Amino acid sequence: MFRLLLIAQNEATARMLETEIPWKEIGFELPHIATEVRDSDIADIARYAAVGLDDAAWQDPKLPALLSGPLKAVPTFTVGLNQQALITSLSDVRHLLNRLHLDYADEVYGPLEMMRIVQDELIHNLLNGSLRDVDILRRWFRMLRSDIPLDAGCRLYELMLPEGDLYLSDQWRHGQQRLENALRSNFFGRADNGAEYRVAFVDTKHVRMAAIPLGGNRADAPDFIRSTDEHVSDTIRDIREYLNLEIELTDARSVCTLEQCAR
Repeated sequence: MFRLLLIAQNEATARMLETEIPWKEIGFELPHIATEVRDSDIADIARYAAVGLDDAAWQDPKLPALLSGPLKAVPTFTVGLNQQALITSLSDVRHLLNRLHLDYADEVYGPLEMMRIVQDELIHNLLNGSLRDVDILRRWFRMLRSDIPLDAGCRLYELMLPEGDLYLSDQWRHGQQRLENALRSNFFGRADNGAEYRVAFVDTKHVRMAAIPLGGNRADAPDFIRSTDEHVSDTIRDIREYLNLEIELTDARSVCTLEQCAR
């Protein structure tokens, strides 16, 4: 079970946390409850899986420096006055923590790396249609304090591989996931044009890709559209040449929020 650090500057909230939440029944050890943001608690952060703060604690002037320092790799969430709402929120926290603490057989990842992996998986599942509840994306990104701008929109591309199933079985023997990673990391992701590219196979012939704006860029800005469209066209030619993979761009459009990439 996971142990939480809870910071409740409101007395009523602290009392509720101490007396009204069945911690072990909902999958947590008894938490450490503090009534203020104390350096001594934060210094021992390795003991805790996540940190919950009430509204008053979120306003503490010490908090921003801690979130960018000792708490950088620790999920955070808001503790409210309503008992049932908090229990529902804690279920979400537990599911996120289970994912963050999943063991990988071949790799050992640190907390920051796992936080990024979970964010990548959420966007991947949004693009391929397996994530239907987009509220999960927003809630988990908030707990992870993601720097990926959900509200900034993106440039969304639809790509077709006419012989994708034959290519995967005859020419590319490493599996669909490895091909997906190669397209993202070795081809589309090479650009340094103010965008981050995410790639997801919908099926063996259909790929969806999002160019997420970085550095204050906007997905509907003419310069961003021109830059990303040119990069995608150039990269498709490279893929044909280096991988001998026929790939076609069938649609490109700007969407107002990343959540609108949901199928």
